[in-house]
Amino acid sequence: MVIIARELLQYDKDNTNYYINFPKLYIDREKDLLKKEMIEKINKDIFEDILIFMELIEETHWDINEKGILMNSLTEFKEGFNFHNVISIAIEYSQIRDFMDISYIKAYNYDLDLKKEILLQDLFKDEVDFSEILRSHIKEQLKKILSDIYISQSFDLHESIVDNICIDSESIFYFSEDHLVLPFSSFEIDSEIMNLIEFKIAFNSIYPYLSKYAVKKVVHKVIL
Repeated sequence: MVIIARELLQYDKDNTNYYINFPKLYIDREKDLLKKEMIEKINKDIFEDILIFMELIEETHWDINEKGILMNSLTEFKEGFNFHNVISIAIEYSQIRDFMDISYIKAYNYDLDLKKEILLQDLFKDEVDFSEILRSHIKEQLKKILSDIYISQSFDLHESIVDNICIDSESIFYFSEDHLVLPFSSFEIDSEIMNLIEFKIAFNSIYPYLSKYAVKKVVHKVIL
C-alpha cells in the first residue's frame, strides 16, 4: 500500500512568500526492494522539481526587490488515484503577484507492480489515435471558454486556437477512477487565457478506446 503524506516548506524571503506544499510517498509493509527504490526515485524527482521551481522564483528576486512588489510562490498537490500500487499525483506550481497568477502542473503517474511510469498512450488501445479522440473532447469544452473571452470575435478565431492544441505522448495528464485530466498552463492555449485550465474527460465517454490495462487497473466503475 502506498501512503501519500504531506510535506510543507513555509518561509519569507526578499518580498516573496513561499508556501511549498508537496507529497512524500511511503510504502507500507513492502518487501520488494525494487518497489522501495522506485518510491525513493519518485520522491527524489518530485523534490527536484520543487527545487527547480524555487530556483526559478529566486531568479526573479532582483525585479521584485527593485519594484517593491510582493510575490506569493506556492505549490499544492492533488492525489488523483492511489489504488493497487497505481498512483497518479498532480502538483500545481503557482507564482502570484499583483493580479497575475502564472501556474503550471506536473504529474506523476506510476504503476509500482510493473515498475514503470504510466504514459498517456498506455491508457488507450494501440490501434486508436488517442490524440484525435482527446482533442475532440477538449474542443467542445474549449469552445465554451473561448466564446466567453472572445464574445465579439469570429468562429474562425475559435477554430484556429482549438486547432493549435497539441496532444501527444509527452502531454501532461493525471487521472482519477472516473476522469482523465489534461491540464494546460497559463498562456499555453492563448495569450488571453492567463489561468491554468484543466480539461476533464470522463472515462465512460471514451470507454471503447481504452486499453485492457486502463480498464483493469484504473477504471473500476463505468456507467455507459
